[in-house]
Amino acid sequence: MGNDVVLARRAFLGGAAALLLAGAPLARAAEGRVVAVFGDSLADGLWAGLQGGVAQEAGLRLVRLGTVGNGLTRAGWRDWVTGKAAEARAKGADSAIVMLGANDVQGLRDDQRRTWALASEGWDREYGARAEFVIGAFREAGCASVAWVGLPVMRDAEAERAARHCDEVDAAAAARAGARFVDISKEFRAADGRWTASVPSGPHKGAALRAEDGVHFSGLGYRLMAEAAWRGLSA
Repeated sequence: MGNDVVLARRAFLGGAAALLLAGAPLARAAEGRVVAVFGDSLADGLWAGLQGGVAQEAGLRLVRLGTVGNGLTRAGWRDWVTGKAAEARAKGADSAIVMLGANDVQGLRDDQRRTWALASEGWDREYGARAEFVIGAFREAGCASVAWVGLPVMRDAEAERAARHCDEVDAAAAARAGARFVDISKEFRAADGRWTASVPSGPHKGAALRAEDGVHFSGLGYRLMAEAAWRGLSA
């Protein structure tokens, strides 16, 4: 990477940090901000991608709160959320980024033990309320600003439809709660708009982008995903 590219990237990241921490996405611009990254395995990958580049250059400290295999349709979801929010408070987080839903493309059972199929009216209502609960829990824990990153494109057609529906519900919940929603679903697609296993263009063209399961990313992929999310947060 040439010096001009490095300097340009640093300028972009510095400006992005100021924008991200200036308004709706997160708190005021200042080095040393503490950002909790909460969610499922995709959130854990987002944390790793941010930790590997953006956070260092933007002067952020990240709190790792991802849990592999968990989600808002699982039993005990409320305790999981409140426990992680408490951990964010204990570690001094003043802002939060949420990314989850990869494990939620299924039916759920509400507090009245009614079962709702994915994308049914009851599912949308209950899942949206749970997403709002997440945002509220982190705000109550001291995260003045909470941003929600949507799901990436999925390889399987049914999983892709479900992911886009989750995004719609999450985006609406974020809007009701006054949080920023970042849509990354159009990123990392081939020229024909479909899922691709390798980086479709740019300096990393041809390098491994996604994992074999069609959901997760390679190490490079998570870094690129983190930068895409950061651009959206900075817009």
